Amino acid sequence: MAYHEFGIIENDPKVSQRFDGYEPGIKYIKINDDFIEPLLPEFNSIRCYWHSLKHPEMNLAYFGITLIPPVLRLSKYKSLLINTRRENNA
Repeated sequence: MAYHEFGIIENDPKVSQRFDGYEPGIKYIKINDDFIEPLLPEFNSIRCYWHSLKHPEMNLAYFGITLIPPVLRLSKYKSLLINTRRENNA
């Protein structure tokens, strides 16, 4: 079974910092890809970073570490997940 893993970073990363694997002090959560794959089109409109702040992108780094900017942590991502949950419960 495939999973997508998200790291929850307490402090904003430094521009020179890279995330290519598991870092001590970061809490990770696993979400089954069955829940992530249907949301991928929605993530196309959300700005994030892949592996470091030097690599801005749209959508999730499907094979790697996705960094979610602090400004978006509780806005677009949260509303995306809440709306999806409502649709699934309807």
